[in-house]
Amino acid sequence: MRRGIVWGIAALWMSGLFTGLFTGGFAAEPEPATSRYEYIETRMGVPVRIVFYAESAEKADRAASAAYRRIAELEKTFSGPDSELGTLVRGAGGPAKRVSEDLYAALGEAQDLSRKTGGAFDITLRPLFGVWGQARKENRLPTAAEIRQARAQMGWEKIKLNPGRAVQLTQANLSADLNALAKGYAGDEVIEELKRQGISRAFYDAGGDIVAGDPPPGEKGWRVELENVPPEMPQFVLLANASVSGSGEPERFAEIDGRRYSYAINARTGMTPTEGLAVTVIAPKGSTADGLATALTAYGAEDGCALVRSMPGVTAYFRHVRIEGGGTTRQPETRRVRWTVCKSS
Repeated sequence: MRRGIVWGIAALWMSGLFTGLFTGGFAAEPEPATSRYEYIETRMGVPVRIVFYAESAEKADRAASAAYRRIAELEKTFSGPDSELGTLVRGAGGPAKRVSEDLYAALGEAQDLSRKTGGAFDITLRPLFGVWGQARKENRLPTAAEIRQARAQMGWEKIKLNPGRAVQLTQANLSADLNALAKGYAGDEVIEELKRQGISRAFYDAGGDIVAGDPPPGEKGWRVELENVPPEMPQFVLLANASVSGSGEPERFAEIDGRRYSYAINARTGMTPTEGLAVTVIAPKGSTADGLATALTAYGAEDGCALVRSMPGVTAYFRHVRIEGGGTTRQPETRRVRWTVCKSS
């Protein structure tokens, strides 16, 4: 090459013009052609659907098998008396035990949510469920003494997360249940497992707990129909690298002395709301959306919206249902429905 040409190229490079030929002047390599694959298996007690785009059926089958194996691992960690969590609970009141990364992370997320809700969300809630279940059978409210006794047998702060993944349940007979966020956590892990398999355009749905990765080719997101959204607002979202979960059955209630009580229990007070509430949450992570949706049904919209506004990337839709009359009142039944929507600041 002649020196004049060399110096001319150097000058172009230094001016930034020639750099553009390399950084922006050439089109990016086209994405490999992919096809849509869909799989469904029953896991965690619900049908778990996984949809993604892959270059071949062989790659898709390998990736799906890896994803469902990951869920099976998490079932052994979280679900049932013989799970890792079940073993930890049986040792309640004893010394700390070293646990897996998954269990330590999930317990940490649960505790963070308990802290943020002032204890309204609590994975040790089982004694209160027992008290309310018995009271409903007898068509009465739990007594203050019964609620006090139940709350003395629980407490999220009695689960100590120590360095080195050592966990201690400091009170004997303390229960712990991660069902409120396990499906969302599993969704996060499935999306990560598929990425390790070279697949980023993916979608996970476990009984309505949804986690999305990158969108389908040529699309802005995965179309997800939303519940609990005011009728004047869009009833769907195009979801990409985010999650959706819902919780609450506002039409399901127990009628006691002519008054209706929801089945959601606020662990902080030991009581259930008298207004039905259902919540849908959009959040960056599946575990956040899943756990937060459960928490907000008991926490309520007023306190819940204050929490949502403090959490980056979170939107919550509340559907309030108040049913009056009907039942034993001998008055015509009326339903009043209203909505609350709040987003992070």
